[in-house]
Amino acid sequence: MGVPSLPDRLCASRDGRYLLIHNPTEVQLWHTMPPRLLKTIAGNPWITGADISADGVYLAHASVSLSDYTMQVSIRRTADGALVRQLQVEEAGEMALSPDGRLVFVLSDSGVKAYRASDGRMVGHFPIDIYLFAVIAVSGNGNYLAVGGQNSRLGYTWRLWRLSDGALIAGEDSPDYAGTIFALRFSPDSRTLYLAIEDVIRMIDTETGADRGNWQAPRMFSVLRFCRNGTEIATSDAQGLSFYSVQDGTLVRRVEVPKSDYSVEALSEDGRWYALYPYLDGLGIFSLSDGGIATPVLTIPSSALPDRVYFLQWVDDGSSLYLKSGDKLLRMRISDGSIESLRERIYRFSISSDGRYLVYSDYSDNIFVEDAVQAIPLYSPDGGSVFQILEAAQLLMVARYYESYIEVRLHDLPTGDLRRAFWLVRSPSDYLDEITASPDASVFAIRLRQERRTDLYGLYQKNSQWEVPFGGQPLLFSPDGRWVAIGSDRLAMAKVASGEWRLQGRVAIAGWAGVLPNNLRYILRDASTGQVVGEGPLGLAPATGFSVGRFLIPQPLGDHQLTISGAPFLKRSVEVLSDTVNVLLYPGDIDGDNEVTLFDFGKLVAAFGSVAREDEYGVNADLDGDGEVTLWDFGLLVEHFGMIGDE
Repeated sequence: MGVPSLPDRLCASRDGRYLLIHNPTEVQLWHTMPPRLLKTIAGNPWITGADISADGVYLAHASVSLSDYTMQVSIRRTADGALVRQLQVEEAGEMALSPDGRLVFVLSDSGVKAYRASDGRMVGHFPIDIYLFAVIAVSGNGNYLAVGGQNSRLGYTWRLWRLSDGALIAGEDSPDYAGTIFALRFSPDSRTLYLAIEDVIRMIDTETGADRGNWQAPRMFSVLRFCRNGTEIATSDAQGLSFYSVQDGTLVRRVEVPKSDYSVEALSEDGRWYALYPYLDGLGIFSLSDGGIATPVLTIPSSALPDRVYFLQWVDDGSSLYLKSGDKLLRMRISDGSIESLRERIYRFSISSDGRYLVYSDYSDNIFVEDAVQAIPLYSPDGGSVFQILEAAQLLMVARYYESYIEVRLHDLPTGDLRRAFWLVRSPSDYLDEITASPDASVFAIRLRQERRTDLYGLYQKNSQWEVPFGGQPLLFSPDGRWVAIGSDRLAMAKVASGEWRLQGRVAIAGWAGVLPNNLRYILRDASTGQVVGEGPLGLAPATGFSVGRFLIPQPLGDHQLTISGAPFLKRSVEVLSDTVNVLLYPGDIDGDNEVTLFDFGKLVAAFGSVAREDEYGVNADLDGDGEVTLWDFGLLVEHFGMIGDE
């Protein structure tokens, strides 16, 4: 079945014959067995709600017209998709049909309004304060209406009414920030209402409104960070923190710290300091013991902060906590609880683990790097929508998203010098994707939320594809880059196939007409120190014609000098300042002394007229590589006579 990605709602008839798929811009009606698309209804431009009657006779969809801002509900027959009636309504939001399709329930600002499908008359109003995430359901016998969602105080709210007389049977308004109702459904016999509130399923008796109990769904969590030199990984859920061994996945300790759904939190690298907002109407600092005890040591009231806290980050030794409060960047010293204001109009920030380098951006995607210890501005790299400090490589990654690719720039963290610039392919449909790099800059992960997978890249090509079942959660690399972790209701970890920086280049050989030589060697030196960082045989693959070959060799980060040698060619050295390089080799050095002289002339004369596989044949005298020593080789020697190779 080809269905719209990430549909807003799926609903089916009682017999399972019809399936309705609601997407923000269209509704699809499917016959299920065999799967067959019956009708597609496009929005003008948006469809705000849709439902199918339990008996499968009718479907309805609500929309808002941008031309005149009218709001209407359209009712259609499922058998042929024909329009039966259109109702003008006051508001068009989430909606539901009664089992027989005679009533239409539409969410409004003041609650849910019931309309008679035959003439569009409003016949009922069910008040409830719903701000976001509304869900509506009608029982299979048509006797009950249930509505739930998030109220204006960011807590959950729900109501259960009897439709025959409009009586309220049960309901609840939670405290502020107490959670969200994700779904509500009636049992097939209409005797029980099921409410999914965070990770708890509650059961309500529809006749009396009594609570029949609940059960715990798998506890939802997020991956918080790797800690203790990458030997442990910490996850966070609504009740606290769990620490697992990276080696075997066993639970090392559990720390109970109740939190709200909108908590902002941070854990220090040693796993001993924990910051939580909101906590007691402020920012809480906890000391965590190996025995699983969280001890509050400091509480900063909200009145002492400029605004709501959106992000927290520790330095590794736990001495300081950086936080974004509103659009201000603050630093709190744990020893005395003092708070220092550092910058304003901050969009996002990151601090190096040792607290030395501070990187932040403004709301115009301008990025700034400072020495956080001395409060000295260092540099401002080219703008990008994403940045990340790569600790192990001492690099700053800056990424900018385009429709079909991501541009990645790697800058030296202390100086800002550009070390690498490259592009990684992305799918135009993956508008929510996100790039993360390993700390040593060897692997780059692109998390594709819509496709629910993560692609792992080296510098030039995809290393692997991870079909992770939790594409919407943050993805983290371990400090050594060997592990990648993601999770939401169970922890998924994978070993990373290490990437490798590579230098790709072309070798052109003047006058060459034969098979590419196989005796070349390369030496790669650090451009500043001259130290050898790589060497070995240089394998050439055909590129264009006989005289050009291409190669690919490992290359550490930094600027280098590449030297290529091998008789009968003069040694050539070139600077390597990017990911590609071109080298031109000159033949003529038959005796291997790195210059073309009369000694080479004498050796060519001695081999003149010989061909390959003869005893007299001198392979180094065959300057054009065609398998014989002829006047063509004399011509090349004369052309290059007196030349000296690079040192």
